[in-house]
Amino acid sequence: MKYAVHYNGDSEHICITNFNEKRPLPLFLKEHLDRGECLFYDEIPDELELHWLSCYDIDFKELTVKTNHKRLIEKVIKSIRARRDEALTKLDTEQMKCSGDDQKLARLYEVKQRLRDLPDTINFDVVRTTGEASHVDPPILTTYMYEI
Repeated sequence: MKYAVHYNGDSEHICITNFNEKRPLPLFLKEHLDRGECLFYDEIPDELELHWLSCYDIDFKELTVKTNHKRLIEKVIKSIRARRDEALTKLDTEQMKCSGDDQKLARLYEVKQRLRDLPDTINFDVVRTTGEASHVDPPILTTYMYEI
């Protein structure tokens, strides 16, 4: 099996297409190849994590694939916001259940505010690779129910 790394049409996202003797190189990839817009590998490179494909750029001059830091951070922020919004929805339900318990309501408001502050409270300057991005997991996103 061989692998071709290329851009997906006119998009800025890259794809990996596999091919072999029984499954030849698709026509659209031959066009990429003719323009020098395709990298070939015998194995999927270790540095290419499939979950993060939208966060890479292909450098055809150096024949390498590099992380696009801006898209990497955007993807992490989008994931954090989705998890945060889910947590806030659950806490809205909890808030309705605890009317009359002023201490619990105060804790709930504080936890909700900490969730609303995400992702602004995260230092993304230290996140340079997809491996590091995989570990961005603010504890409040998993502990919020225990903190009210």
